[in-house]
Amino acid sequence: MSEPIIHTEHLSRYFGTVKAVDDLSLEVPEGIVFGFLGPNGAGKTTTIHLLLGLLEPTQGVARVMDYDSRSQAGDIRAHSGALLEFAGLYERMSAEDNLDLYGRIYHMPASDRRARIKELLTHLDLWERRKELVSKWSRGMKQKLAVARALFHHPPLIFLDEPTAGFDPIAAAALRNDLASLVGREGVTVFLNTHNLNEAEKLCAQVGVIRQGKLLTVGNPDALRMKTGGPQAEIVGHGFNEQTLSLLRKRPEVARGTAKQPYPDRTARRKRNTPPGKLDRSIRRRGGGNTKREGQLGRRVPDADGGRKQMNDFWTMIWKESKDELFRGEWQTLIRPLLFIGILGILFPIQTGVQWLAIAPGEMLLVIYLPFFFIINFIGDAIAGERERHTLETLLASRISDRAILLGKVIMATVYTWGMVFVSLLLGLVTVNLTSGQGIWGFYSIDYFLGALVLILLTTLLAASGGVLISLRSATVRQAQQTLTLGVLGLGVASLLALKAMPAGVISTLNYNQVLLIIMAILGVLDALLLTISMASFQRARLILS
Repeated sequence: MSEPIIHTEHLSRYFGTVKAVDDLSLEVPEGIVFGFLGPNGAGKTTTIHLLLGLLEPTQGVARVMDYDSRSQAGDIRAHSGALLEFAGLYERMSAEDNLDLYGRIYHMPASDRRARIKELLTHLDLWERRKELVSKWSRGMKQKLAVARALFHHPPLIFLDEPTAGFDPIAAAALRNDLASLVGREGVTVFLNTHNLNEAEKLCAQVGVIRQGKLLTVGNPDALRMKTGGPQAEIVGHGFNEQTLSLLRKRPEVARGTAKQPYPDRTARRKRNTPPGKLDRSIRRRGGGNTKREGQLGRRVPDADGGRKQMNDFWTMIWKESKDELFRGEWQTLIRPLLFIGILGILFPIQTGVQWLAIAPGEMLLVIYLPFFFIINFIGDAIAGERERHTLETLLASRISDRAILLGKVIMATVYTWGMVFVSLLLGLVTVNLTSGQGIWGFYSIDYFLGALVLILLTTLLAASGGVLISLRSATVRQAQQTLTLGVLGLGVASLLALKAMPAGVISTLNYNQVLLIIMAILGVLDALLLTISMASFQRARLILS
């Protein structure tokens, strides 16, 4: 007999005095659909978080695909797929880009990603709408896309957390059919959270029942049904009134499926007694999927370590941030940079004339703090926005590293803002040269120009690092942006007061380059400090619980 794909011993997770999961000992065989059945709040979602290594157990052990959830959580996430409580889709990106992102995360070659996108979306009848923003889709379409994402990288094991929750009966039945078809083609093991016994009976070979964190029983769905009652009818349709329902309950021949269909657009049928859980082996016989797991991640996906693979993760996050945050088709993403460039690159140089960039310390602070205000919108959305849109949990459940997520957000915000400032300064330099008679390429005050570029780079890195820290501790985007704005204003006022408090003789003894070097040194130390604190604060378990 093969080793179970999931094995837990006395697995427990407590939140204070609340025992979310209490002494869970469980074995899930490979190659089946296992249903984890229980009411809302029973501990099902916490169990998935424990099995994925997103939370550490209070006590006990869990081994998933022979990996320990405490010490090898990254390996578990690298070899599994997940559809958690929310679909976790980036709605400002297209369906195609959502799948492509997770193909990049799992290091799939570009040609494989394109082929896989077409295969899955065609099977789900979504191919023709692949270029549309996900925000325009119905909930059912989004959920189908989320299932495709969980299966995208050919994982041998997927976790599904209440995939049909909140759906009407017809939509739930349709999604179950799509799920059964897809999973049957892939030949994977499925750990399915559900509170619906009917759904468990249709899809699962084994069911474990959990209540208040305790595992009550494990067995075949039919055996569990025998314990809970006799045959039941499934009514699929809409528009039933109480009189119709009462009539159906009184007619056992309808429940047995022998009566003629007396009501149009309604069906009543008996629960099937065919063994569930293998998810329609006939689908495989018709040529779909690979039952030998040739796409198993253990052979296809590189390990998470190694410099080249870490760089791939980093560039994946840069790609994702550019698609999701910067170039998402909203007019604000274009007008704000243009306004910034116009003010700093044209208006400000004209006002200050040839003294632009060779300005007094008080005016220098204005140039330094301008990028802070520009970066507030971007970085305030970095973590708090993903949490608010329910995409962060899904990203954390993937194989990408914490460091890649954090640095990708910080560096993208820094480079984008610095790029706007660079264009502004270059435009301002040209403006100054033209007004001073030096010509476009005269490059009057080039040393000030280069010094300002370095200064702004350090400043934007400081803003991004601090912004991530604030975003980590903010429940909403609005709260993060308000806190960032107050912080920038407070820092600016404090800096101006510090300058005014300094003796005039001290400032007069320093030339521009000396002042610049002092400010750069201070900013460099602050950058290193904030980046270190941000990396220490960015932890999966803390983010899942927040």
